[in-house]
Amino acid sequence: MEVREACAAQNIARATAFIATLGGGDRVEAIRIRSTRRGAGYCLVAGPDGALWFTEDNGNHIGRITTAGSITEFAVPTPSAGPNALAAGPDGALWFEETNARKFGRITTSGAFTEYTLPNGFGGAAGIVTGPDGALWFTDPISNAIGRITLY
Repeated sequence: MEVREACAAQNIARATAFIATLGGGDRVEAIRIRSTRRGAGYCLVAGPDGALWFTEDNGNHIGRITTAGSITEFAVPTPSAGPNALAAGPDGALWFEETNARKFGRITTSGAFTEYTLPNGFGGAAGIVTGPDGALWFTDPISNAIGRITLY
């Protein structure tokens, strides 16, 4: 019942629902998806459209899954970019870092991509989050830095 299993999602051969009961009557439900892509789901966030969005780092896709289990995938424009961390941005889009390409990507809920190369001085992003100030913040373990993206 790992999120990684719930995120791998192209050419679905089989999906099985699992339900477990926790103490106090709480339930955990998971959808195990068998995929032929081998792009393990890596990061999962709630999107502004009410769906869940995830990255497939090895599969080079951004995925969207509804709470009913309907999956849509979008190929990242840069080959082998390695999309990893993902965050819902303050602009209503989803932002992700492309580990292997030294880029950030932005995808709208309709699937339109924009990519941005990291400025000189940054080695590579490893995480991204929307901060309380409305900016996107990221870590860069290669340069031992924290960066900020301000949207206008």
